[in-house]
Amino acid sequence: PARFVWLKSQLDFDAAHLLPQQCPKLDEFITSINADSLTVVFPAEHPNSPSSMFGHTLLRFDRPNQNRQTRMLAYTVSYAAIVDTENNLLYALKGITGNFKGKFAVTPYYMKLREYAQMENRDVWEYKLNLDRKQVEFVLLHAYELALTYFDYYFFTENCSYHLLSLLEAALPNSGLTDYPGWVIPVDTLKRLRKLGL
Repeated sequence: PARFVWLKSQLDFDAAHLLPQQCPKLDEFITSINADSLTVVFPAEHPNSPSSMFGHTLLRFDRPNQNRQTRMLAYTVSYAAIVDTENNLLYALKGITGNFKGKFAVTPYYMKLREYAQMENRDVWEYKLNLDRKQVEFVLLHAYELALTYFDYYFFTENCSYHLLSLLEAALPNSGLTDYPGWVIPVDTLKRLRKLGL
């Protein structure tokens, strides 16, 4: 759906020849999330887990008139590796060489808070983004598309931070959010967004 919106904006389709198609599943997704704004969530590092030693980043879709209590009912989108081994050496090797599948997942925020704050005892920081409603809606449509596919996961380059920036970059095409010469760590995401005034 995000690609259709973008192509329509670029090519100005004749509605008589290419009508938007109804998709009840997409309509339910958009209605249930009810996104009005976006917040970057940064769970701090977790020293007992090599994959989380630099922290993590994810996006929260905030609803209109949300407060501190009801924000736990909002939805998040995050990108993570699908780990298929318990062998530490193989885990490191596969993570460095891109041999894990990385997938986007949309989950309620309270589940993420339970995982990071309660189970792993990590500090969780929240940073509200300066995006307009149209940009938020485009990120939501693109997140819907990305949940259906996977990417090769690289611990130091194409990780949670890089793909979070790529998700945002779809709504901010001239921002250069993913222009990194080397590795990307979660705190770099926050620095890049702050530098761009987002």
